[in-house]
Amino acid sequence: MNTNLLILGIILGALQLVIPRTLFFIPLIAATFLAPKYPFILELNCQRLVILMGLVRLIITRKPHIEIVRVDKAVIAASACIIASSFFHQPDANTSSPLLFRIRFVFDIISVYLFSRLALTTFDDFVALCRSFAFVTPLLAIPMMAERISGQNLFSIVGARLETSLVRDGRIRACGPFGTPILAGTAGALTLPFILFYYYRSRILAAIGLVAALAIVFASSSSGPVGTSVFALGGLMLWRFRTHWRTGLYLLVGSFFFLLIAMERPPWYVLSMIDIVGGSTGWHRAKLIDAAVNDLSAWILWGTDYTRDWMPYGLPTVPNHVDLTNYYIHIGVIAGLPAALLILCAFVGTFCSSIKYALLEGDKWLAKSHWHIAACIASITITGFTISFYDQGYIFPYITIAAYACLRRQSEALYYNQRFSDYNDAQPALLNEQQRADLGNADTNRG
Repeated sequence: MNTNLLILGIILGALQLVIPRTLFFIPLIAATFLAPKYPFILELNCQRLVILMGLVRLIITRKPHIEIVRVDKAVIAASACIIASSFFHQPDANTSSPLLFRIRFVFDIISVYLFSRLALTTFDDFVALCRSFAFVTPLLAIPMMAERISGQNLFSIVGARLETSLVRDGRIRACGPFGTPILAGTAGALTLPFILFYYYRSRILAAIGLVAALAIVFASSSSGPVGTSVFALGGLMLWRFRTHWRTGLYLLVGSFFFLLIAMERPPWYVLSMIDIVGGSTGWHRAKLIDAAVNDLSAWILWGTDYTRDWMPYGLPTVPNHVDLTNYYIHIGVIAGLPAALLILCAFVGTFCSSIKYALLEGDKWLAKSHWHIAACIASITITGFTISFYDQGYIFPYITIAAYACLRRQSEALYYNQRFSDYNDAQPALLNEQQRADLGNADTNRG
């Protein structure tokens, strides 16, 4: 047990109980950015402690209420699939109990998702989340830049996996408290949509956060985070052209099928061509998808306990598996294709709904918030094909989905008011699902 990590966890856990509601997400983001995902008491780590303290406070101080939406159902169904798959797996050198391993895996997903769903209830809560990212990100950027210069990981004092930085092609690759440099850099890249939304409230704090996020990406010396940053920033810059999003989607799908026809190898081998900073392992990621597709029958139903034969090399610490640098394949290996598809559907569903609400007129800032969420979840979805969120970075997908669900109710009221403008007296925001269906049928019959 690392004493410093324990002290940090106690401080952040206590802070979560007393911090003002406008700063509610700061302890969790700090736990993510400043502490590795290693337990200090039994299975309790810094992130889990902060989340549990937050849930206790939320349950005591406000009446818990969650309106279940489709993405909630997808996350719950995926979690159920993961738990159920444990009965089809055997213990091995790294997993003494398949059931306990999957319970821990699902607990991390459900706990941070529930924490975020309960904490995010209004537009102001979403703004507070963006402010928290802008405020905490510099706390990770400064030591990571120091590591990029010195090669010594300052987070080793709280039990970070690496004391000395990795070096590839002469470049020091800082990883801070994260498992690998690419995961650290990706964490910095995924804060960009949140931080830039706060630019409309505080330019100075947002500018500091922006510089810090880009510094984290730079310090990681990894191609993946650079690509994630470009994708997120590029998506945000398309705000003015949002009404043409279908054209962009058609071009993307068309490009996929063009590559399918034009390339001698499958389209995912495009990953092997991406090398922004040098020394990229894109070929491994493409080969992993290829191997998973070719061996689909072995893991399609409930996963598999052995993937070592997928590659000519593996991980010394995990002798039965290759390096699963793909979030969807990782979940598929754990619980089968249905669980992986459900998680992917949650991501895609969040993106599509956010785009729909971003096109609404009448509330510019609400629409912009959805566009920023769409840019973030799109970046997460694409990045999921190149990394697995196996360390504390798992908070990003589920906080983003929860942020969408928070804004959905306000946006839905505006959406129905605009779609059924002749029925303003019906107050669609207060209608239940059956009444909305009746309203839609009435509109159809009227037409």
